[in-house]
Amino acid sequence: MSRPATIWTILLSCLSVFLAGCAHRGTGEYTVDEIQGFANAVEKHLRNMRGALRNKDLDKAEDEYEHAREALQDNRTALAAYPDVGELETSVGEAPKTLCYHHVSLALEGFFGLIRARGLGDAREQLEKARSEHGRCKAQISDRDDYMPLKMNLDSAPRALVDLERELARPALLERIAAAKKGLQEQKAAIRGKLEEIARRPKQRQLAMEVDAALKTLREDLARQPDFGGEPEWTGYAASLTGELVDLQRRLTTLSRRGKLLLVVEDRLPRAEKAIASAAAAKDEEKDLARKLLNEALQNYEQCQQVVAELLSEEPGLAKYAFSHQGRERKTTWLKKHLKRSITAVERKLRRLDAKPAPKAKKKKKKKRRKRRVRRW
Repeated sequence: MSRPATIWTILLSCLSVFLAGCAHRGTGEYTVDEIQGFANAVEKHLRNMRGALRNKDLDKAEDEYEHAREALQDNRTALAAYPDVGELETSVGEAPKTLCYHHVSLALEGFFGLIRARGLGDAREQLEKARSEHGRCKAQISDRDDYMPLKMNLDSAPRALVDLERELARPALLERIAAAKKGLQEQKAAIRGKLEEIARRPKQRQLAMEVDAALKTLREDLARQPDFGGEPEWTGYAASLTGELVDLQRRLTTLSRRGKLLLVVEDRLPRAEKAIASAAAAKDEEKDLARKLLNEALQNYEQCQQVVAELLSEEPGLAKYAFSHQGRERKTTWLKKHLKRSITAVERKLRRLDAKPAPKAKKKKKKKRRKRRVRRW
């Protein structure tokens, strides 16, 4: 064969191969390497997306997902012949759920990071963002195995925000509590001082009334205080002060009873004894005066007896209370008996005073005795 004939034969063979290749392209048929290249491109974008999520770069992850989706869509015809095309499509289809989950997860992670950094305003905005992302993605991610832990973290976030608000507000709150405690402590100290004065001189009725009014005012002032958000520094103090007020009121009541008892011993009892002495000194023609004085003494004794009985019924331990009477130490048990004896004695005097005098006995006439004649023998 001549050289020109050989050249034409080669040219015709190349043309036939080229035309055959064009025919393959027109009918949608690709080589294995080409199809594998398309699949590799999709998988590469998916890997890049996952890497970006590990680096918490959501924007890049979104871009890589879009590239993977477009690569799958643009080469869907060629990839139809890919053996694992189903898995590839599933991976691309699951990618939006993964992205949604990380949108919520990373928003929550940012929120708790701001809580640790004590950034209250930014944390509040970040929580709203996390809630918004959750609302947008809930339908897509609620069937994931790791959804429940994510939801629990989201539900606990408001509490963490409240705790941070309290923590940041606590210094100012403690200052307010200190100011409130200072005022209440001053009132309590004044009451204690007055109680000590009453203990030294229990008969001070006016002072006891002032202390009673001061205790009432202190209780009202305590009740008017706010709860300061349940701050333990305040709740513990308020409970303690409430108990102290009960003890102070009980002490005032005890001192008041002793004051009443001393009023009996030092005021009413001497008054009754003086009336009895005056009645004894009255002359026979002053019976009405004596009767009046004895009745006054009896009334005083009976009133004293009634007061002592009431005090002992309220506080049986008062029976052992010691006091001084006419230079001697006495106890309430002695006073109770003394009053009973004194009432009996005064009643006896009144009966004697009111008794009719016995009629005077008539003098018997002496018979004249006749002198006996003495016979003389």
